Amino acid sequence: TFTLKACDVVQNCANQNVATNIDRTPPAITVTTAPPTYTNQGTVTFVVTAADGGAGVSGVYAQTPGWPPVAGTYSAGAWTLSNVPLSEGQNLISVWGIDNASPPNGGLGSATTLIVTKDSLAPGAAIRNTPSYLDERTMSVGNTVPAVYSWPAGTAKSSVIDGSVVFKAATRVAWNSKPTTAQLEGTNTDNLPFVQIGVATGPVEAPITTATYSIAVNGGSPLTGDLLTWKSAASTSSTTLFDLPLTADTIPALATTVGSFSLSISATFTDAAGNSGSMGPASVTYHVIGAPVYVAEDTAYASYSDPRSTFPYKLASNTYATLFDPASGAFYAGQVRLLRYIITNPAPFPVGIRIDVTQSPSGSWVSAETWDGTRSRLTTRSPISYSNCMCPFPPCSFTPATLPSMDGFIFSDCYQATGDTCAPTPESQSIPPAAANITGWWTHAAGDTATKAACKPKLWYAGTLSVASSNVAAQAFNGPSPTAGEVMPATAIGSFSVVPAASGGTPGTLVVYVTRPVGTPRAIALGTWNKFTTANRYETNKGYVFIPDSYTVSSSYVWWFGSGASGGWVGEAAAYQEIGFLSAATESVSASLTLTTQGTSGSSLIGESASASTVAVSRSLTTH
Repeated sequence: TFTLKACDVVQNCANQNVATNIDRTPPAITVTTAPPTYTNQGTVTFVVTAADGGAGVSGVYAQTPGWPPVAGTYSAGAWTLSNVPLSEGQNLISVWGIDNASPPNGGLGSATTLIVTKDSLAPGAAIRNTPSYLDERTMSVGNTVPAVYSWPAGTAKSSVIDGSVVFKAATRVAWNSKPTTAQLEGTNTDNLPFVQIGVATGPVEAPITTATYSIAVNGGSPLTGDLLTWKSAASTSSTTLFDLPLTADTIPALATTVGSFSLSISATFTDAAGNSGSMGPASVTYHVIGAPVYVAEDTAYASYSDPRSTFPYKLASNTYATLFDPASGAFYAGQVRLLRYIITNPAPFPVGIRIDVTQSPSGSWVSAETWDGTRSRLTTRSPISYSNCMCPFPPCSFTPATLPSMDGFIFSDCYQATGDTCAPTPESQSIPPAAANITGWWTHAAGDTATKAACKPKLWYAGTLSVASSNVAAQAFNGPSPTAGEVMPATAIGSFSVVPAASGGTPGTLVVYVTRPVGTPRAIALGTWNKFTTANRYETNKGYVFIPDSYTVSSSYVWWFGSGASGGWVGEAAAYQEIGFLSAATESVSASLTLTTQGTSGSSLIGESASASTVAVSRSLTTH
């Protein structure tokens, strides 16, 4: 404001003051209702106020580059700028006011600027091929708590994408503590499989404001949840990442249901501009498999003198026969224990285990015995004449001594045979067979009901041979007891015994015995302790043997009849009891044990079974 003097043309100035206001300041713009930062619409509307302390506001305008200005509408002290046009992407909107000064103040040069991003594209989402977890089919475990798992060298993480197949141990389908996305993508201590979904974002893409997932299990009602809580710390300015764990914490059926699982995974995203997009459904097959356990043979088992095992029973103490006595009550359920294994479960969840035995073709358990023998003469005198052994023209002066019958046959102390001899080459009637030409004696083997006598080797009863064989079985018991002898059968679910969960710092354990039936048949009768002698041994009747008294002295007679196949001989012979006795016994086992495990939930099995390990054993067990 300043004062002017009024003067005439001759410069006669009157002392008159005139007050004039000069306004050089444009209107001040204040946004009261802001436009959205992001929108999927082609225009925006917002409200401002325009203040001018001088000439007063005559108009307010907004302009987007490339578009004509939009004039505001004044009402109730505010200016509404309606339908301001937008281009796709980021828009810098200028807002200015014009006052009543001449020329008016205000314009683009003094404009207030607003940034509005137009994003009309739906969020584009896709599953990323990101290494997620280690396949647990090849996983092994130690016997310490907490459990330590390992994989073969060179095992790489698998990605979980559309069409993937996941294999996860039943004891590890849930997390011990909820992980962060950084932990999932890093150490992933619980080895949790996860799907990583990427959504394109950037300067011209509105950020994601809501994200939800949907997982349908075996075609059932979908499970839903908030995916924003799983936004990855590895997200970038161009891609927003989300990690969706596939665990029993998000899919409870994994920890409670038997069988495999078909997962249909979808996700829906909404951005700040109001656009919605989705991903999926992606198909993932999920196998919850039996967990690994730690298996160790108790190599000291033979030293425990467990009366339910094969080891304490010896030849020298006359206890060996107990191992073949079905009436003996020494053995649990009629099974002789051969091997002892300790099954260890370091996981905090129980594991079902089944042991299948692949048998040796000839029987997995074999008892080999060494038999020797001796003879006891049964006749009190030797025959001395032809008629002592046969009587072609009765009556005869001598009747051969009759021996006790055996296997339905009647025997005497002389034996006649035709058509066969114990000599490989027939000799003349007048010359008895030479000693070197005799390969054996006429013999009846005890137990043979078909053949009265046959030529057997001189030592036919001696040697080591398999006397018994059988398949083996596996029995599981709670334990272990320090000195073995467990008799409390393990808890069972179907065909699976349950290995308890670890408790505190102690793993769950189970004892498995490999056994054979006590009633296993013998190929050779064991005999009776001191049946024929007092030599403190198992002796058995092997049969009768008929031995000529002599082939070299004149008092011995052998007559030949004919020649060739019809030839034969009649010899004066003494009958002997053939005695066999047991001098040594050993046992061996050859089998393969396959341990199959499956998850448990209460009294039910879950998931699917899986081969945990295979133990092959082929060795001598003991000597009696």
